[in-house]
Amino acid sequence: MAIHPSATIASTARVAAGAAIAEDVEIGEFVIVEDDVVIGPRTKLEPHVVVKRWTTLGPEGALFLVAARDASVSGERAAIKLVRVASTAPGVTVAPMPPTRFVPEVPHAQLRFEGVALEAGALLPGDGYERYVKPFRTVEDVHVSAAQLAYTLREARRFAWPRDWIERTLAVLEALRALAQEDPASSATHIALAGALAVAGALLEEADAHWERKDPAPDAAARARWLRDRALGGVAGKARALRAERAWQRIGAATSRD
Repeated sequence: MAIHPSATIASTARVAAGAAIAEDVEIGEFVIVEDDVVIGPRTKLEPHVVVKRWTTLGPEGALFLVAARDASVSGERAAIKLVRVASTAPGVTVAPMPPTRFVPEVPHAQLRFEGVALEAGALLPGDGYERYVKPFRTVEDVHVSAAQLAYTLREARRFAWPRDWIERTLAVLEALRALAQEDPASSATHIALAGALAVAGALLEEADAHWERKDPAPDAAARARWLRDRALGGVAGKARALRAERAWQRIGAATSRD
């Protein structure tokens, strides 16, 4: 991705390093362009426009939760607020993205917010980053991992996989269910989740061999879906490891990487 030298970008605009800006593009004050966004030649983005790509379930969303910088608050750290924005609000453009490499059944969209007017009630209370954005990865990891394991468990029952694999999978699902009730900002939650995800990852690695069994053999369509979507469990692995490391640092415990 690159920015064409003929593009004009306002000093208050924020263009992610992964964005591609073509020739003669004009980007106004306080515009935000996120990673993987491609802005075509001679496009003009008016002030306060936000362009975001790969919004999960974007084409089907009725309501978006948008994190935005509060420009009225000064300081070294940006003040983030979260607002509710209806997908049908004037100024909101939802452009469907091509299907992803894995789990293509889940659609994504590129969103564009331009001159969107919001009522006072659209602003969610509290610090947008600490209260909503930061805990989201933990909540997402719990539920996505549980969904992937639960689907695999269904297939394990259908194709008569070993009982001990099923028992251990049920144990991890129960752990994830319990973690879903805990504080997503807690260091204890992050450490316990790291352990649960490590066991879940090992179970999914074991599952690879079970998909190759001949008696009984899984149907071809189910096996093809597994091979296609297998990479889902590895998404954001570095962020997970960093979250666990920081959790251990916060509780001041000596740790071993073994």
